[in-house]
Order: sequence, then structure tokens, then C-alpha cells
Amino acid sequence: MKKIKEVKKKTEVKPVNQEVVEMLESRGFKDTEIRDARTAEFKGYQATYAVKVTSEGGDQTHLILLSVFEDAYRFAIMDDVGIIKMCSFKPETPARVLGKYIDRLAEVLKI
Repeated sequence: MKKIKEVKKKTEVKPVNQEVVEMLESRGFKDTEIRDARTAEFKGYQATYAVKVTSEGGDQTHLILLSVFEDAYRFAIMDDVGIIKMCSFKPETPARVLGKYIDRLAEVLKI
């Protein structure tokens, strides 16, 4: 009986839009660098960025997460209890629009 060779398909990850990366970094987001572990699991996954937001009184902290996929930018918020999915934006959404959304979201979380 012939043995069938198993061929593993290497997943090529497209780079994240540099304008978006610069906008995220200017707002304190850091690359979580979990790409290698997640690329094979989720089709079109490119990267995840996160920033910590602390309320004005300092009693509550949240993480704003942005996962970048080939077909969308997906936002979520993480608190002590878990993750809340917020919304998705199309990949052609300009960085300035994503930045405005992040600013408003952070403003609400700081209250």
C-alpha cells in the first residue's frame, strides 16, 4: 500500500495597512504578536492590537482590542468579566475613521 504524503499549506499573512498601524500606535496600542498561533486557526487573520483604558477614578480598567482580518477590522472590549464584541469595519475604512471610533470609545470607558 502506498503512503500518501501529507502536504501542509503555508499561510501567507498580508501586512496590515501601515497608516492604520501608525494611527493605532499614536493612541497607545501595542501589537499582541500572537499572529503565528492564530493565522492557521482563523482565515484571513492578520494581527491583534490592544490598549488599556483606565477610568478617571482609576477604579475600572478595560482593554480595547482590534483584530485585523483581510475582510474587516473587528473591535472588542475586555473587562474583568470577559469580552464584549463591539463592531466591525470594512478593510477599506480610512484610518482617520477608525481613529475617531477609538477616541469616542475610549472617552466612554474613561467615565
